[in-house]
Amino acid sequence: MGFTERLRPIPLVCAAALEDNVGTLRQFSAKGMSVNAVDEGELSALALAAERCHLECCVHLLQARANADLATIAAGPARVLIQGLSGQVADFDTAAFDEAIESLPPASRAIAERLFEEAIMLQALSQNAAAPERTSPEPAEPEPVVATASSDSNDGVEYEVIHDAVWIRDEPSSKGAKLGIRSRGEIVKMFELDETRDWRRIRTGGANQIAKELCEPAGSGWMLVQHPTLGDLLKPVDGELEADE
Repeated sequence: MGFTERLRPIPLVCAAALEDNVGTLRQFSAKGMSVNAVDEGELSALALAAERCHLECCVHLLQARANADLATIAAGPARVLIQGLSGQVADFDTAAFDEAIESLPPASRAIAERLFEEAIMLQALSQNAAAPERTSPEPAEPEPVVATASSDSNDGVEYEVIHDAVWIRDEPSSKGAKLGIRSRGEIVKMFELDETRDWRRIRTGGANQIAKELCEPAGSGWMLVQHPTLGDLLKPVDGELEADE
């Protein structure tokens, strides 16, 4: 009766990825629908979104725990973004990654930054678990701290990181270069506020390196204390904010 071969219908999540339909992907994820369905060519929704450079779709698929199989991801900005957000940072182009992040709308950019922080922290935990125990380590000599005349006029204020992870940047701006990172529960000694009063200066250097891409220099950097969307990222250990310096 003629040919009996029948094309398999494309999964809805793959269709949404092809159409760059972020809203529909969010709905599917909220309903618990699998985001790892594949089309006839065995390409996942993530691979299809990457092929068409639908970066925002890639972010939301990864947030929904899409499998990031780089063997199926075409070269380009989407692949670099997926590498970073999934913690697969071998041969990682940090400049291209930052460019991809900056091209995202603010809400999706915040999600992407959180996913990257989580990926870096998981990598750190994995590296620490695999590292051999060191016996009788010799204390490192303290590195000199780059500081302004007023930066160390007091002993600083201890803050606790209450977000999953918070970046240290070379200037009090989300566009500043990333110097390092501090994870939830860490205590950080903080100094003066910037002009916006959202950022505080800290001393850097001496922290365990969690990835070769983040070689934290000795000196100083800035951490965002309060995020406009996420709220408080750090809180003072004593529970009260001190008076204006």
